[in-house]
Amino acid sequence: YTDVLRRGVISLPAWTRWPVLGAALLLCSAAVLRAKQGRVRALLAPPLMLVAGGAAAVIAGVVIGAVRPEASYGLANPWALRGLFCAAALLAAFAVARALYRPEGWRAALPGAWVWVVAVGLLAAFALPGASIMFMVPALFAAFGAALLLAGRAKMAGWIFALATVVLAVINQPLIPLAEDALMIEASAPFAVSTLFLLITALPLIWHKPGGSRPVLAGLAVATLGFGIAAAVVPAHSPEHPQNVTLVQFSGDGLDSSVYRIDRDRGEPLPPAMMQIAAFAPSDTDGASWPRRVAPAPPMRRTATKAEVTETANDRVSLVLRSTDTDRLDLRLVTDDNEARIVSVGGFDLAQGGAQRISCWGRSCRDVELAVQSAPDTALRIDDMAYGLEAESDALLQARPATATPRQWGDRRTVRRVVLLPTE
Repeated sequence: YTDVLRRGVISLPAWTRWPVLGAALLLCSAAVLRAKQGRVRALLAPPLMLVAGGAAAVIAGVVIGAVRPEASYGLANPWALRGLFCAAALLAAFAVARALYRPEGWRAALPGAWVWVVAVGLLAAFALPGASIMFMVPALFAAFGAALLLAGRAKMAGWIFALATVVLAVINQPLIPLAEDALMIEASAPFAVSTLFLLITALPLIWHKPGGSRPVLAGLAVATLGFGIAAAVVPAHSPEHPQNVTLVQFSGDGLDSSVYRIDRDRGEPLPPAMMQIAAFAPSDTDGASWPRRVAPAPPMRRTATKAEVTETANDRVSLVLRSTDTDRLDLRLVTDDNEARIVSVGGFDLAQGGAQRISCWGRSCRDVELAVQSAPDTALRIDDMAYGLEAESDALLQARPATATPRQWGDRRTVRRVVLLPTE
């Protein structure tokens, strides 16, 4: 199944992918073979266009990535990279088409383009279960158009193939923003192939007469150059499109009240709507190794993990850590003695003599037995984390732009407690 422009859902039984795509492939192949001229070019041009265009988009992305000093630079002005990937892909693909395509052979080129679109759909059916739905509905129209070509109804076939291209665009173009969300826009160049599908299927519909290709090629070259220059120089960050705003509500560690902080803060400008709710300002609250901004936060209802010492013997301290809503514990020994180690967790001895820092995920972290090979002046720092923020933070979350996707562990509430370990 797949959604269509977030307006509805198309769903078909899984077994239908084979007869639908198989029939479309056979009918389109038969229509190519039935054509009187241009059959070889019709089957050769589409894959070369896809390869050339996809490679051009990737190369353009690599060049811009080498020029830009920032790790992430695309979301502040996404139009620049989107335009560059699209223009570079279309320029290379159209250059191949200009060398191979012959307008008089459009009756072969039209079904020939769909042979390759359907072939990609069949590969998707084998490699990625569920992906074939992206091609099945357009393939139904393409199969009908090929049947009309075989019946000698070329004009009506053209309209049906045009409808197939429109359906292909409606279903497949949303793959590009999906790729931007999944891979980040800087790495989404390969998905420009989705646009190339539209070029190879639409070209035989609109290019029926010789000539006229040079201005198109020149225009695409100018567009590629312009978008390339823009992608290289536009600002990497803007208040309207921050890229990494993972919010942590933090308390403990000597603070009188809780604060908001931005996890792994890279100093990106924040939108005014967020700053009005929480006035983030630079701080070195917990001595992090990267710049960090904090803002006052409402009181947190969570309480710190309770730590109960159950036994002390031979510089070995046994503890039980208890909490009610922990999703992750980060435990670290604060000591100048390299011999101090957390040596056992939950009754299991740690390898290599233990560690000075361990992390625990899940509900099992809410009742943990711990053994520490201690040393004088050793403390256990406990960061008790629960995913998500409390209701008092809803306004701040709503003011955060959609581009600022939380990373790694996501938004969370962290309560820090430092326990000085006893020694005999």
